[in-house]
Order: sequence, then structure tokens, then C-alpha cells
Amino acid sequence: MTLRRNQFFLLLFVLFVCPFVAYRLWWLARSEKAQGRMWFEGRTIEVQGTSHHPVYQYRLGNDSIWFQGTIDLGYRRGDLVSVRYQPDDLRDARINSFIPLWYDTFAYLAVPFLILLIVFIKKDIVPRGSRIRLGRRPLLKMLPAGNL
Repeated sequence: MTLRRNQFFLLLFVLFVCPFVAYRLWWLARSEKAQGRMWFEGRTIEVQGTSHHPVYQYRLGNDSIWFQGTIDLGYRRGDLVSVRYQPDDLRDARINSFIPLWYDTFAYLAVPFLILLIVFIKKDIVPRGSRIRLGRRPLLKMLPAGNL
């Protein structure tokens, strides 16, 4: 199979970047909503020092489920928050807003995306007009412009 330069980078984008977004969309599709509260600010002693994280609680029936937030969103003790959780793992919960739902996805996505962007922009790595042949041996072979 021979691909043009843009098709090749689109394929790399789909293979290396889209799985992160697809996983988060799958998580969101399976999640359910609940109302919770910011309960207190927890502290964890680590090698580099102490880390601070908010601890939230939401109720399902007579059960109280506690989970740690990973970033401080400015909520104070007792503030009501909307929560999304997984029905099969109640502790897999997040605050229902854009940043808490997507920040780790974008953090994991940053490195592969930046590498692809640099390789795409740097014209001497994969020159314009060149084609890339995908095969068994070698897996990738770059063909100069005009060759098929």
C-alpha cells in the first residue's frame, strides 16, 4: 500500500492520538451522573514533599462513595458538585466539567501529538511530494516524489 505524505500522517494521527480520545468518549458514554460535595482537602506525603488534593463524596442510595480529585478546581468544603462515575466501579468518578474529564487525556496526548507535529512540519524528515510504502519488509519505505 502506498500513501501520500498527508495520508501517512493522518494514519499516524489515527493510530497514536485517536485512541486516547476514543477511550475518554467511551468512558463518558458509560458513565452516569450524581450530585456530590467537596468534602475536604487531603494531603499525601510523597518523596518530593506533600501533595494536596480535594476529596469528594457522592451518595447512591444509602452508600457514600469517596474519591480523590486530582486537581484543585477552587471548590470549598461543602460546595455541591456534579459528578460522573462508572456504574461498575463507583470509585472511578470525576467532577462533571471539561477540565477534570479531559485534562489527563490531553496530557497523555501531548507527547505523541507534538512528535507527529514536529515530524510533519520538518520537511527534511518526510519531504513534500514523497510517498510512503507500507509493507512487510521493510515496514516503511519512503519513495521520492514521482515514484510509485
